[in-house]
Amino acid sequence: MTGRQLRVQLIIVVEGAKNTKTDELYINATIEHFDCFPHDWKISFVHMNGKSKYDDKAVQSKIQKLADSYSHHDKSRESMSFVAYAIDTDSGFESENLNRKIIQYCEERGYFLIYFAEDVENVFLGHSVSSGDKGKKALVFYGHPHFSENNLKNALFSYINGKSNILSIFKSIVERFAKISE
Repeated sequence: MTGRQLRVQLIIVVEGAKNTKTDELYINATIEHFDCFPHDWKISFVHMNGKSKYDDKAVQSKIQKLADSYSHHDKSRESMSFVAYAIDTDSGFESENLNRKIIQYCEERGYFLIYFAEDVENVFLGHSVSSGDKGKKALVFYGHPHFSENNLKNALFSYINGKSNILSIFKSIVERFAKISE
């Protein structure tokens, strides 16, 4: 790296739809509550509209567009973008098969992978939520994040690559940035 200050963007790819932003709300509440990243980092989201669209050309195009836009925004500073997929583990053979494909896909591209044990609501609320209530519950949680001992334990020990937790993956991103920027 040159002597110029480096700008960093984290692009988080989530399962949900852009109009509800449920996954985004839970993740942002975690980032803000635990002060996970330097305040000058940009956090951007790409919404897949379903986990099976993980390798969809439109999703990849959105990721590339965000990275390109960020790198061209301020020519006086170098920039870099990290990508993290945040998906629910769900259950059943089809989900397990799809999860293996997503793991391989992320590994091949050097993307981080955040796994929410069963689903994002189980992690942050401690229980499942009906489809019709997901948006409302996420807004309530984001407005007043309450990390009780139970949901904090779930959030901290959600599966990430089968062996880590959401805060650890965020820490890994910061550590990877530190190594690259030395």
